[in-house]
Amino acid sequence: MSCIRALRNRIGVRSVVFLALLAVVATMFSGATETYASSDQSDVVPDTPMAPPEEHEDGDGDAELPWLFAVFFITWAAFFGYVFVMSRRQREMQREIEALSLALQEREQREAEAETKASATDG
Repeated sequence: MSCIRALRNRIGVRSVVFLALLAVVATMFSGATETYASSDQSDVVPDTPMAPPEEHEDGDGDAELPWLFAVFFITWAAFFGYVFVMSRRQREMQREIEALSLALQEREQREAEAETKASATDG
């Protein structure tokens, strides 16, 4: 978690989210540029894009790739959202701890002053 905090402090939350989104989009588009070739390589001309194979009812999983990328994107967005919310809560709690610590110190100082005044008037 400290490496995420250090990264966030260096470049900012918006930049981290932007880089994550950029990585997801680049991943999505890198899979979309595939060319298909037939299993019989004797009549294939090199560097010529081939037509995609016909889709069968049983499928080989290529039809589910957009869903896979969508779930991948949603998962990472949820993760970064969670990290952002937790970092805000942590900052709020740290401020609260500092305020309570300051209030406790002030209270101890007042009690110490009251004790010195009481001992001065008794003595």
